[in-house]
Amino acid sequence: MPNATAKTLPSRRRVWLNPWVPVLLGLASTLLSLGNGFAYDDLDMVVTNTRLHSLSDWQGLWLSGWWEVVGASEDVNLRQDPLYRPLTLFSFAVNYAIHGLQPFGYHLVNVLLHGLCCWLVWRFALRLTDSAEVASIAGVLFAIHPVHVEAVAGIVGRAEILAALFLLLGLLTMMPYATIARAGRAAAAAPLFLLALLAKETAICYPVLAGFGLAWSARGRRPGWRWWPMHVGCLLVPLLIYFPLRWMALDSRLFRDQPGVILNPLVLAEGAERVLGAFTVLGWYTRLMLVPSQLSCDYGLAVIDPRTGVTAMALLGVIAAVALGGCLLGAFARQKGWRRVSVIAAMALASYALISNTVLLIGVSVAERLMYWPSVPILMLVALGIHALWQHYCRGKGALANISGILRGLGVVLVLLLTLRCATRCLDWASTLTLARHDARQFPQSAHLNRGYAQELFRIAEPLPAGEQRESLLAEALSHVNLALTTHPPYADALVVRGRLHAATGQIETARSDFDAALQLQPGNAAAIVARAELEGSAEQVDERLRMLRERVAAEPNSAPLRLELARMLLALEQPRAARDELLRAQKLAPNDVDVLRTLGAAQAMSGERAAALKVYERVAALKPNDWAAHANLARLIAEHDPAAALPHAERAYELQPQNVQVCVNLAELYDLNGKTSAAIALYRQVADGLSNDDPYRAVIEARISELERR
Repeated sequence: MPNATAKTLPSRRRVWLNPWVPVLLGLASTLLSLGNGFAYDDLDMVVTNTRLHSLSDWQGLWLSGWWEVVGASEDVNLRQDPLYRPLTLFSFAVNYAIHGLQPFGYHLVNVLLHGLCCWLVWRFALRLTDSAEVASIAGVLFAIHPVHVEAVAGIVGRAEILAALFLLLGLLTMMPYATIARAGRAAAAAPLFLLALLAKETAICYPVLAGFGLAWSARGRRPGWRWWPMHVGCLLVPLLIYFPLRWMALDSRLFRDQPGVILNPLVLAEGAERVLGAFTVLGWYTRLMLVPSQLSCDYGLAVIDPRTGVTAMALLGVIAAVALGGCLLGAFARQKGWRRVSVIAAMALASYALISNTVLLIGVSVAERLMYWPSVPILMLVALGIHALWQHYCRGKGALANISGILRGLGVVLVLLLTLRCATRCLDWASTLTLARHDARQFPQSAHLNRGYAQELFRIAEPLPAGEQRESLLAEALSHVNLALTTHPPYADALVVRGRLHAATGQIETARSDFDAALQLQPGNAAAIVARAELEGSAEQVDERLRMLRERVAAEPNSAPLRLELARMLLALEQPRAARDELLRAQKLAPNDVDVLRTLGAAQAMSGERAAALKVYERVAALKPNDWAAHANLARLIAEHDPAAALPHAERAYELQPQNVQVCVNLAELYDLNGKTSAAIALYRQVADGLSNDDPYRAVIEARISELERR
């Protein structure tokens, strides 16, 4: 049987129809990333990740979580995002075994893998469309699209590239040219799909993709009754292997907890806002695919806010959803071309579903790297549209035939512009500082970007000797972290950065206040705990005090006060599980001691045992109804899943401690979450009136009032 390519190529094969064209363009557009260093998440995942130092460490590489920190306490790792990507980790370990921590090698692998994906996209588009022209357009667009830079220039983006690579290999293996797929092909594709899953969990869409691919490859034929069960059985095998491995590696946690509001503000949305937020996310992804001029490593809080009502991005998302729905209706058309469009559109929908924030909230609202694989079917649809318009309007006696040469020239210019945009974006990823500086300027309203840029400025300024340069950097950092806190006052990580900045300029009491506020918001915030401990004394002094406390407890094992003191010390040193164990012993010795119970609740909350912490705080409130801290903690824990139920506790804490700024802020935020914006504004004004004009928190409160009033 002749190759399908022969049907579409003229006798004199045109150069641009070769698959190496998108490969070369893909390599050229990302080549500048080879000179970059480690940036952003690369630092945690590659530079400080000692698991990569031995290829023989199978436990560390293949049976541990993506973010697991070697040498850290169990409590720290339990608070990490439960992700499982062992194949990507192993690839980093291979890099390390060859050249250590030289960033060039890591970037080179990413660029070469991207080039390979460009070739596979061309092959896959040809397989589905039977058109070398469509395959070339799709391949070129994929190769040079700037939205892919984050996946290629960011070393940790290799997870996206590997997942896409093995998905493409699996689909190509399973879908033969012009003949119906046999079970042997599905069996051969299964290990490729497993590798895609082990690269990144977003490859979980592969069964649906494979199902559509099988349906298309059948092309109206009627396979025997055993055909579908045999193929489905082969496709289930990777899942039967993957989920037990994930279960073991992540300590029985298959799914992630609710994401944080900073990176995914959709957690604030309810009801209609939730639906609108999903359309807003789709609108942002549509904008990134159509006009990738303004790019960023963060599209979190303030960049996206589902509570602002209908926006241009939400409307664009609705238009994109309608367009995608129209493509799906092609399944009912008689023309083969429209049925092909419907299959590719269904693949696009299946690929996008997991990152869409519709049914399941993921860790981020929008991220450019997440579009690496979903862009494949999307760009194939774009290529089909371009090809159809060209055939209809620019060939023969078409309405635009007279200017077809000009249009072809404009197409070349567009390719050059997209390639140039890719190259310049690669330079933004040269380091964390350059990335933070560029993106904070692109989206100055972003709390996350401003906090990140302030942190980088502080990192540079801290070792400098006293002088004008150091003061200038610290002042700039302070302005950016205050912007972050203006956007989101209860931002614990930003409070920690601001506290460090205040400590660096000698404002010790203000720094202590920032650290304490961060710990009230997030009792388990590691950076706040370490910074607070550093502020109070040297590491040697802390270790000596801990040793003495342990000796005293060993000498008086039945002393509940001593165990409580030791537990508080352990909490300050970010060892909540060890603190919890001491407190459980202290509770047996003094079952109704409110101080012991209150501290136990904090330790359990920091250890991720929220249900147990709730019970302990409820007992504290029962034993001591006027304990404001118990009500404040109950409000904080309950607010994560039920703001309405949390409100009475926040109001009770305020009744008992109306002068506590953090109690007032927590109540104001709960008022806002419960739709009582006017009450939130009134309370914030009361707080602002009670602060001195030079109090740094006053500016934050006033900014929050302005934001609420604008709404």
